[in-house]
Amino acid sequence: AQHERGGSDRRRRASSSAKTGASVSGDDAFINLARVEEAAALALESAVDELDPMLVLQCLMNFAELRYLQGKIATGLAFWVECRDVLFECFMEGPRCLLADAAPPGFLEKLLHVLKRLVRFLLCFDKELINQNMHVVDAFLQLQLSITTARERHA
Repeated sequence: AQHERGGSDRRRRASSSAKTGASVSGDDAFINLARVEEAAALALESAVDELDPMLVLQCLMNFAELRYLQGKIATGLAFWVECRDVLFECFMEGPRCLLADAAPPGFLEKLLHVLKRLVRFLLCFDKELINQNMHVVDAFLQLQLSITTARERHA
C-alpha cells in the first residue's frame, strides 16, 4: 500500500511540476532554464522601466548566474561586469560605499547581498580575473564593516 501511495505522490508531483516548468524524474527535480529566463527577462525589463537600481542589480546577477548555468560563460561574465559597473558607478567610491554614513543598515544589507553574489560569481573564474577584480572583494569587506557601524549608530 505504501508503494502504491509513493507512485501516486510521484504522479501528483509530475503533474504539478508540468504547470510550473519543472520536470520530475524519480526523486530528482530539473528546472526548465528557458522558463526561468523568461521570468528573469521580464523582471529586468520591469526594474529598468521603474528605474529601481537595486532591483536592476539583482536582475543583472540573475542573468549572470543563469547564463553560467546554461554554459554561456562569456555572456554570464558580461552580465556580471555590467552589474559590477552599475554598482560601483551608483553606490561606491573605490571600496567605500558612498551612503555608508547615512543609509540605514537595511539598505546597506541589500547592497551587501549584491556584493556577496558578485564575489561568489567571481570565484568561479581563474585567479587572473579574480586579481583584476579584488576591488569587489575589498568593497564587500568594507561594506560589512560599514553595516556594523550603521547598526551601532541606529541602535
